[in-house]
Amino acid sequence: MTNITAQVLASTNIDSHGERRSRDQLYQYFLDMPDPSFLYFEHDTSSPPVARMHNKSFEQQEDGSWVIKADIDVLDEVRFTKGGGISISFTSGHGLARGTEAPAITILVDPQAFGPIEDYEELIRCSEPGLPVAVGELKRKGAESTAIMVLSFVAFYMASGFFEQVGADAYNKLKSILSRKERELEAREGRQTAYHFMFPMEVGGREIPVVLELPPGHLEETGRPTVSLDDARSYVTSVVGDSRVRKVSLTFSGEPPHWCLKYFIDDEGAIVRT
Repeated sequence: MTNITAQVLASTNIDSHGERRSRDQLYQYFLDMPDPSFLYFEHDTSSPPVARMHNKSFEQQEDGSWVIKADIDVLDEVRFTKGGGISISFTSGHGLARGTEAPAITILVDPQAFGPIEDYEELIRCSEPGLPVAVGELKRKGAESTAIMVLSFVAFYMASGFFEQVGADAYNKLKSILSRKERELEAREGRQTAYHFMFPMEVGGREIPVVLELPPGHLEETGRPTVSLDDARSYVTSVVGDSRVRKVSLTFSGEPPHWCLKYFIDDEGAIVRT
């Protein structure tokens, strides 16, 4: 396994996209960055990590710039090399919301792929009492062939509602807008859109974060009677057994599509592929 010491992850210098972060912005990202944490190929958190980051630091360089550094343990040499090494993603703090109620659903848009988040203001108009929707900006450093839209739900039952059309008006409006944006991106750039749904799920008596990948062309699969997150939870429990897990990644697979566990991370930080 390759180990890289004091790798620079981000800085206040102008990056390859012509953008510059202030010291305060970079420091906030440093504070928000878990240590240890994982790095992913093309920022795809639904696939097993390619490296583990630890021992982070925030330092000033001789030229006056500030950097985030960390030690890197490469877990997948092939995909790490294919991805060109280290690439990070972060939320910018720029977002759209209606009112002061904390959002139940946050849709994270990468402006490099989808354009400015102001183009997605119609999504927050899908908000309903008890179901406020917000749009946030997620910046990814790197160019992926498939664009990824992230939908983050604060509770399992809200994610379940999206898939099973409980509270159908709000969810159907969201799906209609997302489907249209997906078609527009493919017509404009020839790029497809995948969706990553993030929500908590109770497994083994405790809540853990789940990433559910919806591959391109499968958004319309949600809402079918056979697509149930309760079934997904039962399936995950049957696969992981007595293992204590800290994260799970699911996807659709086959025809007709069915749940498939891509990998999970156990309490010791080991990555278990299934």
